Amino acid sequence: EVPTFDEATYVTFDGEEVPLSQVRGTPTVVNFFSSTCTPCITEMPASEDVYQDLEEGGEVASLGLAVADRTDDARALVGETGVTYPTAEDKDSSVISALGGTLLPTTVLLDADGNIVSTHAGELSAEELRSLIADDLGVTT
Repeated sequence: EVPTFDEATYVTFDGEEVPLSQVRGTPTVVNFFSSTCTPCITEMPASEDVYQDLEEGGEVASLGLAVADRTDDARALVGETGVTYPTAEDKDSSVISALGGTLLPTTVLLDADGNIVSTHAGELSAEELRSLIADDLGVTT
């Protein structure tokens, strides 16, 4: 059974459960990755580049979730790729399921109310991600 947005939770690398619904209030880019997914690894520095631009304006938040990955491997990948946006784990794949994703990497854009605005399966360049954010969330980086 697929959880709803309000039921889905993710887990910080420190083991704290966090309800996905806490992202409400700010449009959010959610990027699903795994340490065993080469396109995910390639995409992460591009996501970081866009995050650096977004963070300055504060209009859009970012969240990276490692799907069904080993905690140590996911944490190491975040360090290796230089990602500074918030990252955590979707240990049981409930969040990616709740947001309609099936493949990795998947990027989901949520509006401030937590509604899915768009879902993109596959690797995105920084330019492609910027275009999605501009087109679907109305925020230019």
